[in-house]
Amino acid sequence: MLAKVINCSFLDADDYHPLSNKAFSLVQLNRKDAQGIPLSDEDRIPWLETLRDALQESLANRKIVILECSVLQ
Repeated sequence: MLAKVINCSFLDADDYHPLSNKAFSLVQLNRKDAQGIPLSDEDRIPWLETLRDALQESLANRKIVILECSVLQ
């Protein structure tokens, strides 16, 4: 893994999805993307904001970080 080789942090964007995109409910039995239902731009906003915050924190602490993100539509 590249992050280990260059001694930096690795963030998997899927780990940062909000509960609203992962949670079970009466209408949604599983994550939308697991059912093949694409997330809307509105669904992605909280997730993207969380990713932004994680990256900003790393930069503020002068850390090198690799972010893996597919962002499929």
